[in-house]
Amino acid sequence: ADKDHVGGVESVLNEVEVHHVYLPYQATLASEEAYLSLYQTALKKAFTVAYSERYMHIQGENYFLMFLSPKSPSFTEGMEDNETSAVVWLDYLGTSVLFAGDMTNQTEASLLHEYTLLDGIFDLKDMHVNLESTEILKVAHHGSAYSSSLPWLELLNAETAIISCGAGNSYGHPSSQALENLRIANPDTQIYRTDECGTIVLTATGKSTYATVYENQSAASAAVLRADGLLGLAYIKTKSSFTENFLA
Repeated sequence: ADKDHVGGVESVLNEVEVHHVYLPYQATLASEEAYLSLYQTALKKAFTVAYSERYMHIQGENYFLMFLSPKSPSFTEGMEDNETSAVVWLDYLGTSVLFAGDMTNQTEASLLHEYTLLDGIFDLKDMHVNLESTEILKVAHHGSAYSSSLPWLELLNAETAIISCGAGNSYGHPSSQALENLRIANPDTQIYRTDECGTIVLTATGKSTYATVYENQSAASAAVLRADGLLGLAYIKTKSSFTENFLA
């Protein structure tokens, strides 16, 4: 519910017809003014509003998305706000992504314990969550030192890691510890940071492949990407004007 996650979402709800909104449990977040405003707008604009909870899922012909955390709204009662953060697994066209939100070391340890102890804990009929086959990781909490524990990263073994952090941010994100853990867990992991790369776009291309482009990429390196990766680059080039026109 932090402003750096929900800021701007209210504008989307006011401009786009949204059917379903999934939000963190409100009772623990009364101090977050931006979140409360978003919550009230969601109640007015969306068809349904639900609190994020394990096993909630959305699926279609080419995709499967499931919430892994939090366990339930009541489970987060009285806990730190970051424990209410949604942790979401997505399989799209055979490419697997884990969106870690602001999850903490505590949540990582809990998920790791449950996943290794209870075989198939996140399986639903023909849908399967295979954390050890995670290809893309949206790194937890902007690369905070209080997330991205080594045992958790070793389980995921991601080949691509995306860190969202502002250039010169006052928190020191990403932390040297998180970066070291990523490299130890898988020395071949490609790490992309928004403070260095600018906007980052990953395009699933089907057959379990994807292309990665970013705003500060050289023209030479961008030219060797597949055509669908270049579509992502075209998006980056038009992003600023689109955003200005949209918000206007």
